[in-house]
Order: sequence, then C-alpha cells, then structure tokens
Amino acid sequence: MHNADELNIREVSGVTVITLGQRDVSSVLEIDKTSEIFVGYIKSNQPSKLIINFDDIKFFSSKALGMLLNGWKKIEAYGGKMIISGINPQLSRLFRITNLDKILKYYPDINSAIAALE
Repeated sequence: MHNADELNIREVSGVTVITLGQRDVSSVLEIDKTSEIFVGYIKSNQPSKLIINFDDIKFFSSKALGMLLNGWKKIEAYGGKMIISGINPQLSRLFRITNLDKILKYYPDINSAIAALE
C-alpha cells in the first residue's frame, strides 16, 4: 500500500484501487503533486485493472480531469482498464458535460466497480 496526503493506493481482489486523499481536488500545486504520484505509479506498476475512488471528493477542477485523462491514456496504451467509483451527483454531471462519461465508465461504489472488472 502506498499512502500519501494525495493518494491511497491498495490492491483489492486483484484490482488496484486509488483513493484521492483530499475532498477538494482543485489546487494547482496539489494536483501537480497528485498527478506526479498517479502517473508515476501507472508507469512503474502498469496495473491491468485500476479504479479511481471518488468517495469523499466534493470538487474537482479541469486540471484534475486532465490528470485522469493522462492516466487513462497511459493505461489504455498497454491494454489496461481504468474506471471510476463513488462519484457524487455534482461530479457525475461534470463528467457528462465534458463527455468524460463516454471515455471513463463509473460505478456507484467500490464493490460494483470491482465486479465490473472481474
């Protein structure tokens, strides 16, 4: 398990689960730090199944959306799968407005996301 203020990375049933560590993912400095850890983890570990858990996230900036897309592209490049869990209704709306719901599938909770990857 990798723990940082920005991310909590763990394995659950053969699936890598990354939980974002702060409720508001909008500070440029925080996102840059989080992105560095996130992309670094993907590059060095190449998880085949990855869930980004949004359970406690209340706000998410466009720069943070860019971080997700960057990670998704890296995972897709080697044939892995990345999905999202625990998005609140406000963030779900943001995903629809930006058409990210067409690229990234999301599920209401960790258990349904894990089941979707099995």
